[in-house]
Amino acid sequence: MESPISSGRVDILTEEYAIEIDFANKWKEAIGQAIWYGLQTTKIPGIILIKKDVLADNKYIIQLHSALDYAQLNQMKVWAWTDD
Repeated sequence: MESPISSGRVDILTEEYAIEIDFANKWKEAIGQAIWYGLQTTKIPGIILIKKDVLADNKYIIQLHSALDYAQLNQMKVWAWTDD
């Protein structure tokens, strides 16, 4: 269930995480939204990426993890649907 915050809605809000859900090819946008959700809720930012093509979309998961590592955003939790 979505939860309203300042300037948006968190897709999933748990006791621990504020999670953005998006398609795998939109991983760049998902990073910014997850960070904003985490800031607004004081929860750990999280991203669930939905893979339309299980094999072809793996490159987006790799790109996301590379960007998070480079920016030292290792606290962000990532799930890849259909893998996790």
